[in-house]
Amino acid sequence: MATFNKGIVFFLVILLFSMTVEAQPAQPTFAAVHDGMVTIYSGGAAMVVQNPPNRGFNSLVWSRDGSRLAYLLNTVDFTSRLMVTDASASTPIMLDAGEIEAGFPVTFDAEGNIIYVGRGTPPSAENTNYRADVKQIAPQAGAQAQTLGGFAMGIGCGGGSPLPGDWLYWEEAGFGGSHLILEMTDYGLLHNTSCTGVGLALLDLQTGQDTPIGPEFDKQQGPSEGFGRAALSPDGTQVAALYTRYAEPSPIRTLAIIDLATLNVTEVKTTVQPDQVVWGADGSLFYSVTTFKVNLVDALTADEKQKLSETNTLDIPGHEVSIYHIIPADGQEQMLYQSSAYVIGRMKADSTRLLFSQIANQDAWIKAIADGTLDVMQDDNGSQQRALVPVTLYQLMLDGSTTPTSLGASLTQFTVKPG
Repeated sequence: MATFNKGIVFFLVILLFSMTVEAQPAQPTFAAVHDGMVTIYSGGAAMVVQNPPNRGFNSLVWSRDGSRLAYLLNTVDFTSRLMVTDASASTPIMLDAGEIEAGFPVTFDAEGNIIYVGRGTPPSAENTNYRADVKQIAPQAGAQAQTLGGFAMGIGCGGGSPLPGDWLYWEEAGFGGSHLILEMTDYGLLHNTSCTGVGLALLDLQTGQDTPIGPEFDKQQGPSEGFGRAALSPDGTQVAALYTRYAEPSPIRTLAIIDLATLNVTEVKTTVQPDQVVWGADGSLFYSVTTFKVNLVDALTADEKQKLSETNTLDIPGHEVSIYHIIPADGQEQMLYQSSAYVIGRMKADSTRLLFSQIANQDAWIKAIADGTLDVMQDDNGSQQRALVPVTLYQLMLDGSTTPTSLGASLTQFTVKPG
């Protein structure tokens, strides 16, 4: 009898353990930069891509069939090079892509070729605008780049920030939080028309006609308003974008959907001003919100403020972030998530989950400066400061859950493998 009871207990323990394991949501296969390494995460395994010495990465993107991962590597001599590896993270190939235009991502076309923006032609007497070149290259050793066309764009963007939270946000979401877009569609190449990330157009690669979406602007002066922070719908027929109007003390952004066949614009009313937007698999939208709560410097002593003044700022905001889900067809809206953090970096949704990167508030950074454990003047590459502002990748299941699970810290620029 005792043996029977032990058997029952053992069976129940195994059953409960199995139920617990099954209750854990499955993780998608994705790539991200972790501790300065491009890493592919699949089935619980972390596969590091063995890249040459570098100064960092950007624009990680999967091919449409998920067989290849392309990305830009910044070499030790500050040159941007186009890299590609397969999904098993084998030794990557450095493609002979030539000079690459700063800020633009790379993308794959339906045939598996990589489309990118090469360094263009500076203004001249014949052409007063800067013209960027659109190029194509096969993702294999020895492939030669081909120029497909080009478009005029506004350049001359500059500026920076002393706050590591901004550095990380811009790495996650584009300079100033306004990423550039480059996507092949059935209606042309969708792209931005200025380095600010404001201004969209559709380029017909057959005719060379570049059709602006929204107001056209003087490329030498830059846009005063327009569409940016854009996301292409899963079926490739629509674009969700934020219309930006520059104002004081900060820009005003409203959400809209653009039909690429007609270029008709439909405004989507939101409860609060969106910061970033992404599509769901069912045609609904998710958008993030950043809300100012407190100036973190206010709680410091006079001596601590003096130390902080060496960073050239005494205005360090503490934020609250939120994520909303909205169904454009009927305007139904729901807040899914809220937390104390600096900003949501990037988001990606499928039919079951929402992945998002969250950048922490800069409390630890301020404390380290105030107590003397961090000297920003000795942090040449900013690595010590970045480490004090964690970037965490979260997964929120879309089954009514309100608490996300962490997929890991220091996982930046994530991109989910298709399929």
